[in-house]
This record gives sequence, structure tokens and C-alpha cells, in this order.
Amino acid sequence: MKFERRYRFGLGMALVVGIIGGAAPGWCDVSSSQVVDALEGGSVFAPGTRVTARLKDAEVVVSTYRNSKANDDDCKIEAVLAAKAIFDLDPEKISRVTVYFFEPTLTTFKQTSVSLGDVKAFASGELTKEKLIASIPLKTGEMDNVGKRVASYLNASRKSAGRRQVQTKIKGQDVEILIHIDGWLNDTELKLEAMRFATEALKAARGYKRVYITFADPQGEVEDRSVKFEEAELIALKNQLKEITDSIQLENGSSKWLPSERNSDDPDDLRTIRALPGILHAERKKILERIKDLAAAGVGVKPFLGVFFELEDAAARGDEDGTKKMLDRLESSVSDQETRHQSAKNFKANDAGGKKSVPAAKSGNTGGGDVTIGDSSMDNPEMRAKILANPAGQVNYWKMRYRKGSHGPHDFPNYARLLKTVIKVLKENNRPEAKDFEAELDQIKQKHPDWKF
Repeated sequence: MKFERRYRFGLGMALVVGIIGGAAPGWCDVSSSQVVDALEGGSVFAPGTRVTARLKDAEVVVSTYRNSKANDDDCKIEAVLAAKAIFDLDPEKISRVTVYFFEPTLTTFKQTSVSLGDVKAFASGELTKEKLIASIPLKTGEMDNVGKRVASYLNASRKSAGRRQVQTKIKGQDVEILIHIDGWLNDTELKLEAMRFATEALKAARGYKRVYITFADPQGEVEDRSVKFEEAELIALKNQLKEITDSIQLENGSSKWLPSERNSDDPDDLRTIRALPGILHAERKKILERIKDLAAAGVGVKPFLGVFFELEDAAARGDEDGTKKMLDRLESSVSDQETRHQSAKNFKANDAGGKKSVPAAKSGNTGGGDVTIGDSSMDNPEMRAKILANPAGQVNYWKMRYRKGSHGPHDFPNYARLLKTVIKVLKENNRPEAKDFEAELDQIKQKHPDWKF
């Protein structure tokens, strides 16, 4: 493939174009932006993760960064979640989703594909999660094309303040870049953006000496603005800028924000919570993981999060005795909840046909009585926005979370509460999708007639 050809690149899309080639035909009503919204709005990837999608025939190709802490199975699980969210957009015309997980340097990547059949088999119970993950191949590849590497760096760089549509081409020893960017940005802001883009471009295109950058207003209301950088000139500008930034003092280790102030106690934000460095860090990290495990099993953890943040505050203040006492208190409470949850899982009751019914995880029910499906505590403006943006994506994300052993989402009261929230929000906004989720909630009612709705 020739360097002169112009491409439309998103996050890591240079490699994808090299593989599938050509522009996507108008084969279905789903657009790449809708796919991106579904993935970002559906909480498939960690908050802030860059995602770009490209459509080709019956396949959607997604590119993103691999989380530094994610192992191969984590990548496969994210690929399945992404595929499910995408299939929900148009299950009649999308049959395969391929996901590229790029390393930060963009020199290597991991790639896997999930078919509609895979997801259907899993949803029907034909495949367990373990068998599904084992059946999905994960390949490792390398990028060696300069033109591809340049465009990927520019679009996928985590230093970027926002997504930019970028096109690149190589002419001789020059790198030419077209950036679609809002026309209201002033010249000073564009110059700073140009320096950043040019630096990243020459970092990727080793051996090239000159970069031409053109900024184009997507709305066509502002004329193109262009800038040229020679490598030597860019180095001099970077040194001058470094002198300015070096004069700004950046303090390490001090913060006016306590953990209880910087984190939310909404269980939906659990993936973003981390134990801060300091006193008993390993022990605090371990108790947080146990809280996350309870949440994944459908147990309400909001009270535990409140105590955890108090624990984190004590550690941040350097209160060693207070941290130890609060940690002991939290470990005792979490252990009690784990015991109650395990007892609920082990409960076995025979139905008329002699089959064993699946036990209900009785979140917050310490007396072992009937389960009451009240309103979900997740009914808040942020969650409502996510539901309205992509209701199917949100529900599918929860379905993957509420699985434990042989128990599916319909066996967890918290999942039923979440469904009630989805139905409520959709009905209030006159959305027809509410009927589908009402039908699913009816299935849960039939399966668990002892639950109080």
C-alpha cells in the first residue's frame, strides 16, 4: 500500500485501514460515531479510554489502548462486551467485531475477533464465560509502516485533549497532516496543538525531517490554517518551551483533596477507585478488591465504600493508629457480608419438577427474609444520561457483571433493581425500548415469585 494514499485515521486506525482497506460503504444505518458512543456510553472500557471504530461490510473494527494492568483474558472480556454493545445496534447486519488493543507506543498490538454467533451462544447458555474466553483467539502483531504509525500517534496519543479526525500522507521525506479541528480555536491554541502534533509525528516517523500541518474547520466556516516545522526548528521551540515549563513548580505528594472528596461513593464508579499510596497500602488495596468482588456479585456496597473512604482519609492524614483501627472494622464488616452472601449462594430449594432453583443474592438483607426489589440507588443524573444514550449497552454491561459461577443476572436482586431504573427512565422519556426491558423483568418475576416487586 502506497504512502501517498490518504487515509482517515482514528485511534490506531492506520493499521486497520491497512488490513481492511477502502472506505466503508453505506451498507447499514449504523455510523462509526454511533459505535463509539455505544462503547463509551456503555462503560465497556475504563473511563477515559480512547475508542475509534470503522465499518466494513458486516464487520466493525474497533481500536483502543490496552490497559497496562489488563492481561489477555481481560482483553478478551472487553472485546466480548464491546461486541455485544455493537451487535445491539444492528444485529441483522453486523456479524463480527474485531478489536485492536494497542500498546502506548503503537509499535505492537493485540487483536481478537468476536462473532455474533459467539455472543448468542453465550447469551443462550450454550457457552460458559470460561469456554467463551478460551475459544476467542488473541493475536499479537507489530506496526512497521511509517505512515500508519504517524497517524496512529496523532490520533491515539493520550496527551490529546480530545478526539481529532486526522489524515496523513508521506511525500518524499515530508510528513503531511490534515487535522479537522473546531474553527473557533484561536491561532495561539492552534500553534501549541501544531507543536504537539508535529513532535508526535516525528517521534513516530523516525528519520523524517519536516512536517506540514493543516488545520481544517469541519463546518467549513473558517479558512484552512497551516504551519510548517523543520526538525531543527521544532527542537529549538521545544527547548524554549521547556525553559518556560521548568520555571513552573509542580509539587509532588501534597494535595488539598482527601480521598473522600475526590471519589464518589456511587458503586457504578467502582472501576475508577484506587487505594492511594501510604500507610498499609497493600491491606487497603486488598479490602477494596473484596468490596469490588461483592459489588460484582450483586451485593450493595455503598456503606462499605463510605467506611473505605474514611479509612483512606486517615491514611492520607498519616494517622497510623486510626488507619489500623478503621481497617480492622471494615475487614470485619466485609467478612460478615461475604459469609452472608456465601450462605445465600449455598441455599438450595427443590421445585415441583425436582430441579434446584438458583439462590438469590440478598443484598443488604441480613435477616434472610424475602427479597424486596425497591428502586435502585443508581437513579441519578449521570446514570440517566448513560441509559438514555445507550440503554442496551448499559444493560449488557450489567449482565456481564452480575454473573457468579452458575448464577446469571436474573438471580441477583440488584440487577432487577437496575432494570427497574432503566424502565423508569425510558418511560419518563417516552422511549419504546422500555417494553423490551419490561418483558425481561417479567421473566425475573416468574423465576423468583418469592421476590417482592
